[in-house]
This record gives sequence, structure tokens and C-alpha cells, in this order.
Amino acid sequence: MHKSCFLTLSLLALLVSGQDRPARQDLPATAQQPKKPKLQDLDKVLAPYLTDGMLGRLQVAAKLMGMSEDDLANRVLPRLTGERNRLILEVRSLIENLGDVRYLVRERSETALINRGPEILPILKSMLGQDDLEVGIRLDRVIKKLGQMDTGDIQRKALIARGIAEALGYRPGEIETHALVSALESLDGRIRLAAIRSLAMQLSNQARATKFGERVFERIVGDVKRQDLSLRNAIVTTLGAMPTDRARDFLSGLVANVKRPVSIRLLALRVLRPRLNAKQLGELAASLKDAPHSQSVIAAARFFAVAPQAMPMGSSEILLSLKDDSKMRTSILGTTGSDMLFQTSAEFPGIETLRIPRAAIDRIETPATEPAAPAKGIHVLLKSGTRIAVQNASFDGKVMSGKALGRDVRLPRQLLSGLLPDPTRGRALGGSRQHDQVRVVGERKPIEGRITSFDAKGIVLRGKDDKERKLTTAQVEAVLFRLKTGSGTVGDPGDVNQYVQIDLRGGERIVGYLLELNGNAISLASKALGCFALPLHDVASMRLSNSGRALTGFTLVTDYGDSRVVEYDGEGREVWKLEDLFDPLDAELTPAGTILVTEQGDNAVREYDREGNVVWEFTDVTRPIDADRLANGNTLITDPGNFRVIEVDAKGKIVWDFGRKNVQKPEFKPYDADRLPNGNTLISDYLGEQVLEVSPAMKVVWRFGGAKFVCDADRLPNGNTLITMRQPARLIEITPAHVIVWEKRKLHEKDLQLPWDADRLPDGTTMVAENYGVRVYNKEGKVVRTFKSEWASEANSY
Repeated sequence: MHKSCFLTLSLLALLVSGQDRPARQDLPATAQQPKKPKLQDLDKVLAPYLTDGMLGRLQVAAKLMGMSEDDLANRVLPRLTGERNRLILEVRSLIENLGDVRYLVRERSETALINRGPEILPILKSMLGQDDLEVGIRLDRVIKKLGQMDTGDIQRKALIARGIAEALGYRPGEIETHALVSALESLDGRIRLAAIRSLAMQLSNQARATKFGERVFERIVGDVKRQDLSLRNAIVTTLGAMPTDRARDFLSGLVANVKRPVSIRLLALRVLRPRLNAKQLGELAASLKDAPHSQSVIAAARFFAVAPQAMPMGSSEILLSLKDDSKMRTSILGTTGSDMLFQTSAEFPGIETLRIPRAAIDRIETPATEPAAPAKGIHVLLKSGTRIAVQNASFDGKVMSGKALGRDVRLPRQLLSGLLPDPTRGRALGGSRQHDQVRVVGERKPIEGRITSFDAKGIVLRGKDDKERKLTTAQVEAVLFRLKTGSGTVGDPGDVNQYVQIDLRGGERIVGYLLELNGNAISLASKALGCFALPLHDVASMRLSNSGRALTGFTLVTDYGDSRVVEYDGEGREVWKLEDLFDPLDAELTPAGTILVTEQGDNAVREYDREGNVVWEFTDVTRPIDADRLANGNTLITDPGNFRVIEVDAKGKIVWDFGRKNVQKPEFKPYDADRLPNGNTLISDYLGEQVLEVSPAMKVVWRFGGAKFVCDADRLPNGNTLITMRQPARLIEITPAHVIVWEKRKLHEKDLQLPWDADRLPDGTTMVAENYGVRVYNKEGKVVRTFKSEWASEANSY
């Protein structure tokens, strides 16, 4: 067959039926052309997609850029095509037939679903929660069987397809754009995300945006509301790259929508900025509603209105560290939406600018030219994690005033976490959920009360006895403002991990939203400090995925193996401990700042003060596991030895009792129980292999079964449930409809070790108490932090 005929047939299989063969757009003339890989070496060329990280995949992209059009169309692009719609229709039809009145039809439909293999698992899981009991039973059975099958080949194909989708962003042209549009139908979320990111580069071209823009808009815009923040940000970035009126109008509406998280509104504003002049930006700022959640957005619009459209580029060398542990020295060129732009190198021939998703970056460090002097002033710690040196600081009991970062600041009490009059003399450790605390130099026990004023001369504190006490700044080691009551979750879940953390050379730390970044400066928006720019030479390092809460918080670890409870500060240093306990399985910080400990070996739940004295206990239990102090002052306890969950008041009277009699099953052994904001109780039933949500009237209102060796379950702010299963080691996050949206399994010998408890932290990571210690895993399952322990059974942060 003639070569051109073969190419045309291949493209017809890939592209939309009836369209002419798209015109080929040449590569940039300035790009260095890489050596074309031989056709028979293609599998070797693509192999890094299976094992290498982001930088390895970019090296493959450089090779694909130099590939001939024929090889690309005939050998590479077919690996990217999606067939999601067809499969969804087929699977939906078969699921409906699972409830057919004819037994033979039901059996054949179940067999047909199993024969289609694990590839259809995402579709099946999205269709759980069927009203028809027969359909539900058979669907659960199919999912279980498919889950036991080998998915290795599917994973390999998906990783290669993801890499190809990433690479096509560097190779402009209509053929490539067609392939990426097709990949939007992929069943694998990784492929779809990569395709959306690459379409941002393709659709910045007016001709391609005109031809494909409407189709892409319709296919992706609905997913902006999804909980996957990486997907959300990629969609906004791609819409921002499209020079179409419809995309611009949608983004303008997103900026103005006070119901959406601040981070996405700011991202929409950032990608809109190149299309708006100063007058239009000013008008946009004036049109925004002055709601509490709009302050940063309004300030950013005003900031952009007076700032130059393009900041001058710098060429300072930085060390780029990615979350897959790869590193490279390069220079920052700028940002575009949720992606960062870096200078290329000889490792990536043909690629002029490296474009790396912000979510893939762990840290950026700038080399120090000379030692920096510590920032002068009182160091003020905010609950967001920001730490600034304030000159001429004064506090009137409500607002802290002074000068910081070259600007006047006014910080309300509710934003304040602590003060260090002399940062070389003390650290902000501990805290109370009932009172402010002042740690005095040379004294072991803090003074508790309420700070009424503070200035350069000293502090005035009204004590718990209502007596006023004055201290000079020389006497004060640290001031700790009252801890926030609750789980510690800060802000909208849609803002989790969307902040940046900037560590300055003088010891200050800024946490805020990224507005702009290049080799000369970084611009930030902060609820406390407004919008401002910092010279990059003042920056020691930056983390691009921060929770927006203090990294200097505390973690309380229950070490069952060493019979103790340990409190660590934000740097992982041991700052307090309670030893010689009787097989402790759980420890919680109470609103009063005391520690509630479940001591299974002594059949007791005890409350200890910071000096180790018992201030309350309850012993009418057998082998208790979990205890939580409730907002009403009562205590919720799991009592598996008596097959029940109980709530007891301060006098030890049982006021609520849910047990085996209520579930009418002998297999009821509760390991964990949490009182939910709606008044219901979430219970992990280890023996019954289920998680139950129970109303105050003891009615089961929600259930998740098949949870083998379940020992912990937490209801997340987004309404999903995080479930910990001990053997086989497994963590899952499920929706109310039982769809698994995140999962962590044991992948190798040193991975997840018999997990006992898991908490989702505000930055989106997951902290797990397991054998040999506490580990914090990121979304990809990588360990990002550890706390030492002989055998951890519980860990919680505050």
C-alpha cells in the first residue's frame, strides 16, 4: 500500500468521521530538532513512561517531537484513543439486565460484565447504590471478582497513554489536537488530566481554538465543580488559554461566584489577566461582591490593575525538587495557570520551555549569595502558618498593629497563633483550647488567662482568677493564643493544598495564594497581609502545595508498643510525653488542653493534665479502644469487650448506648466511633466488617459493608468517608454512594504496615498510625513525613 494511503487510513480511525486530513503545523524554527527514533525502537522509547518520573517523561516528549508524522499517527496516537462513551452505554445496558425477570438473562449479563475485565471497574463503581436489590447484589459480586484480577497490563497501557498525552502539548498541530480531544473520553483519569493540560498549549493557537474550542469546552467545563482539585485547576488553565469569548465569559463568572473556593476564583482571575487591561480589571474588582470570601479576590484584581502586565524576567538559578524525588537545576521563567514554566536544558532537545504542573512540584530553593541577618521585630505567628517580624508592634486585645514586610499591618485576634518577643529565646509550643497562655522564662508551667494588651514594654494578662498580671517582654518566652476548637480543618476543602509557603532568608514565613512568579519576584495574596510582591533574592525556599494552616502545629502519637503518649511539634521534635501507661490505644487532646487516654490494659479511660495527674476516669468498660471528648462535655467510648458504643457524662452516667442488641447481629465489635456534626455517630465495626452511621435514635442511616478488619472511619469535610482496614493493609476514601475515589494499598514489604488509624490532614495528605511509626502519605501514596514510634495505634494533629 502506498505510504500516504496508509497514513490517511490510520488518521481516519483516529479523527472525527468525515473530516479532512488536518494540516500539519511545523515545529518552531528555533527548536533544536532531536534525532528521530527508529520505528522498531518505539517500545524502548516509551519505556520510561512506566517507571520514570516527570523529568524522565519529558525526555521522552523531546524524542516524540522529532518523530515523523507517519510514525506518530500510525504507531503512537492509536495508543491514546478513548472509547468511554461506547463502554458506558454497554455497561449500563448490562447492569440493567442484572435485574431482568428472566434468570438466564441475569446470569448472562453478569458473565458478560466479568468477561470485559477490570477495565470497566471505574464505570461499575460509579453506578453503585442501585435501588434494585438483585442488581446491587450481582453488581457487588462483579466488582469483587474484577478487583481480584490482574490489572498490570491495563496500568501499563494507561501510563504510556498518559505520557503520550503529556508529550503532545509540546508538538503543536491539528493531528495532535484531534488525538488529545479523543483522549478526553478515556476511562483513566490520569490520561484525561494529561490531555486537558496539553490542550492548554494546543488551544492557545487561534485557529485550533476556533476549530476545537467549542467541542473541548462542552466536554470539560462541567468537571470544574468536581472534588479533584488537579483536574479543576487544569480545566481552568485550559479555558484560560482558549482565545474564545465563551471561555472568557465562563471564567469571568467564576471569578464573581462567591460560592466557589477562593483558590479557583484567583486562578480564573490569573488566566483572565492577559485579556483584560487595567481599566477592565478595575471594573471587575468594583463589580465583585464585598463578601468575606471575596476579600483576596478583590485585592488581587486591584493589584493586577496597577501592576505591569508582564514582570521582567530573571535568570536566577534555582533547585527544582519534584514530588517523585527527581531534581534539576534550572531557572524560573513564569507561570501559566496551574503550570510552572522553567528553562530547558540539553536533556530535552526540541523543547524550548519546560512546563510542569504545580501539583507535581515539591519545593523550589534559591541559592544564597550571602548570609542573611534575622528579621528584626517581634515574631508574630498566624494560624495560616505565616510568621512575620513586626516592628513597633502593639495589641489592644482585639487587633495587632505594626509594620511588617515594609507595609502597615493590622491583624485581628482570630488570625493570631502566637508571639515570640525574642525568637532566639523561645518556641511556640503547646497551647490550650480554653485560654491564652504565656510561657515565662525559667518557669515550667505557663500562665493561663486572656491577653488584654501587648507592646514593646510588656504584656498584660487577665488570669483565670480575673486578676491582672503585667510582665515585661524580657520575662516572656512565648505567647500562645487560644487554640481553635475542632478538628483543625481550615477553610473551604476546595482550597486544600492550593496555597504556597515562602520561607525568607531572615526567618520569616509567608503562606498565601500565588499570583505571579518569575526569576525576579513572587507576588502573593494573603487574607492577613493583602497582595504584595517579594524579591526572589529574599526567598530561601518555596513550597507550592501548602494547606494554609500552621506547619508549626502539633501531633499527638499514641505509642502502644512503648506504653506512652508523645506530643511532637511541627519540626518533629518531642516536646511532651506521658509514660508508663497501661496498653494505651488512643489519646486525644480535649478542649481544656488535657489528654484523654484509652488504657486497654487497665480497662479504663483516663483524662490527664499536663503534669501527668489523673483528673477524670471511667472504668465500667472491658478492653476499650477509642474515646473522644464531645462538645457537650460528655465522652464517647468504644467498648468492644461489651459489644457496645457508649456516651457517658462527667459523673460517669451512661446516657447513650448502642450495641449488639441494636444491630441484631452477634458479630458486632466496635473499634472506633466519631460523633458527627449532624448528631449521628460513625462506628467502625471490626467483627461485622462494616461502617455504620447511627442516628441519636439508634437507627442505622448509612452502611458500608465488606470492610475487612476495619478499625477506623472518619467523615471528611467533603462528605466522603476515609476508612482504615488493618489486614490486608488498605485505606480507601468513598463517596456516600460507596464509590472509591482514593485508595492506598500495601505495594511492597516496607509499605503500609498494619494501619490502625488514618486522618486526612487539611493539606490533603493522609496521616496513618501503623506498626513501626506514623507516616504521612500524599495523594500519590508517597511518604512525605514520619514520626517515630514503636507501634503507633493513634495519631492526630492540631
